[in-house]
Amino acid sequence: MASDQSIEIGIYFPDTTYGQEGSDAEWEERSAALKREIEQETGLELEQADIAPGFSYPAFATFISEYWPVVAAPFALFLTGEKIDKNIDAWAGLYARVKRRLLRSAYLDQNGASIVAMNAVIEECGAAPQVARLEAYALWLLLEGPVEHNTTPIVGFADPPEEKYLGVIVHIFQIAADDRRFKVYVEANTAHLTEMPQK
Repeated sequence: MASDQSIEIGIYFPDTTYGQEGSDAEWEERSAALKREIEQETGLELEQADIAPGFSYPAFATFISEYWPVVAAPFALFLTGEKIDKNIDAWAGLYARVKRRLLRSAYLDQNGASIVAMNAVIEECGAAPQVARLEAYALWLLLEGPVEHNTTPIVGFADPPEEKYLGVIVHIFQIAADDRRFKVYVEANTAHLTEMPQK
């Protein structure tokens, strides 16, 4: 369980055997084999999950708790929209610790997606900014069509998505980094960054 000195991250590996031809028994056998394969690759213990509403999208879920006191407090403040100006350079290290678990495509909860988004900003800036702030957070439901990457500002903070939506949403983070502003779209564990005009 996460504490005020650690960060809990939800990771969901899609069950790519689902929908393949064959009987239910054959699918269950292929699914179990894939689960064992991912567990061996990542060293993580996985459990069954479903990450789409109204229809089945099976996945293998796990939660990892990264104990990193120097980052945990600023991380929590960042997600509430507070300005952070300490230990931002440690986010790249946090991303590296998460990335080593992502040897294949996976969906992330808000915590995991925010790490991917902030790392994309740091890479775009060439170094960690002196000051960063999450200005807004939104979700796009892919069932409504592909997400449009634009510079239209987001207003407000959406609630973190429920598990049952993680396979069909894009996390959208609006991040200010020093004198630059970005919208970062995180789909699965991939970030797409758009720079916004300055205010």
